[in-house]
Amino acid sequence: MQTKAASISFLTVIALVLGPRVTVPAATRGSIYVGPMASGEAVRILSTGYTLQPLTNVCPDCLGIVVGPADLSSQSIVNRLQAAYNAGQPVGLTNATAVSIQRLHDLLAHRGSAEPVPGGATADLVAFRKAFRADGQLHSSSHLLLPRAVTTPSSLLTKRDKNRLKRVSSSLRRKLRRKLARLREQERERQLARADRNDVQALSRIFSATPELPEQPPLGSSPQQNLLELAESYESSGIQSDSYGNQVQLVNSVWAARSFTNSVDLYYFLQEADFHGVANFLKLDTSQQAAPAIGFQPMVIQPSPQTTMEATQDTSSTSFNIGGSAGWNQTEGLNASVSGGLAISNSKTTIIPPINITNDANLQTGQTSWSYKINDLPNKQPETIDLFCQWIWQVPFTQYPAQATNFPFGSEALFLGVFFGSKSPFTTVYLAVNLQSSVPIPFGTTFSLQQPSVTGLNPTSVDQGDTFTINGSGLYPSLVQAVLIGGTALNADNISTVSDTQINVVAPAFNNCAQGCSVVVQTTQGTSNDNVTISILP
Repeated sequence: MQTKAASISFLTVIALVLGPRVTVPAATRGSIYVGPMASGEAVRILSTGYTLQPLTNVCPDCLGIVVGPADLSSQSIVNRLQAAYNAGQPVGLTNATAVSIQRLHDLLAHRGSAEPVPGGATADLVAFRKAFRADGQLHSSSHLLLPRAVTTPSSLLTKRDKNRLKRVSSSLRRKLRRKLARLREQERERQLARADRNDVQALSRIFSATPELPEQPPLGSSPQQNLLELAESYESSGIQSDSYGNQVQLVNSVWAARSFTNSVDLYYFLQEADFHGVANFLKLDTSQQAAPAIGFQPMVIQPSPQTTMEATQDTSSTSFNIGGSAGWNQTEGLNASVSGGLAISNSKTTIIPPINITNDANLQTGQTSWSYKINDLPNKQPETIDLFCQWIWQVPFTQYPAQATNFPFGSEALFLGVFFGSKSPFTTVYLAVNLQSSVPIPFGTTFSLQQPSVTGLNPTSVDQGDTFTINGSGLYPSLVQAVLIGGTALNADNISTVSDTQINVVAPAFNNCAQGCSVVVQTTQGTSNDNVTISILP
């Protein structure tokens, strides 16, 4: 009788430890289109937070499209993907290999990229999205959901629990074991539901009605223009969880500029690593790092934060001036400035638990690296720690292979901890996000500012007051000084610079151009040819 009472108490303790059974909440975050060949873990995880609609349905409020690699063989589906992408919606691919990721990337003409490392690995999901920031510049983002890490726990029972089971009768022992099996399954369901919720929360950064964009940098006192407000931005991110709900998310944001004066390119990086631990960690060590591709050995400028003991704030900052002539990618194409150069200036601060930060940047190889040892997790409760670091990579023109169009780099975030149960530690948590990413080089294959050239007009004959377009090259908007028709400079109100290849002009009231007048563009780099003419009819 005493044995039975002890056994009932033992079951009660186990039930209290494991808690009640948890059910997955209904989808509430909106709807996503899903192609006929989309499959795998990504679809299952998305279904726990979103309503999945087949492409045959009408869903004007759907938040994006997810398809499978085989769907890319259907031209009608490709047309849907391209339309959604150009409308600013995310486009995703399940069970994505490097080959299928590249294929979707090319079909969308996406800028920047990300794929899992090591090469040949498969991502549960890749998603591409483009959006326009508040300042009008393009932001291109590439996202990966990596396969969930498999963590094998040791026995649920402590040695004391096993010894207590030995003291009960064999028939009762079988009942207890069956009960424990059911409780273990319930706990497994709870852990999977928690992991799914965490992944859906991370994926909401991608599948959102309003895209998440880089924060606008603070306005500085420098008269120079801030690159972060002028240049396109690129983002690559990866998410990995384990079956308990621990999670790492790594986000790289990049802006780039070309210094013609110094014959180098400058890539400004803001790297975010978000580490989520579900409970009871005895220790938590993390790191984040990035390295340029093989063949590149850039100079590392201002890697931040610095080594700090017992930090309760993670503050990283960069302030760097690019003197002389500089160029960058922007929504309208390529632009350049020769008046005072540009500035890169940004600072980021987050509140964190007491952490030892070690800056391990390697100036010889160009690799940046930070390691973090968390000294205390308040209340030993589930917690997310957001860490930021930033730096500039300076790449000489001579390091690019012939006809290079992209700068490749690798990045990694590691999460190591010991997770405790109610009695004793039962697993070591190890999570890693490894990405191979690339961003467009900041001025294409043009390594020097070009003299303007006019190649044609559209149309070639207009009425006074009509608009025509000058087509050419070297028409950098910030460098255009004048447009001359028949040798006469136009009023600035008649000129609208579009890109480095186009200028829109309102035809002036010139009565002597019915038979054609030369169209010439002047920039800081010189004067264009004068053999292209426009007919302006009175």
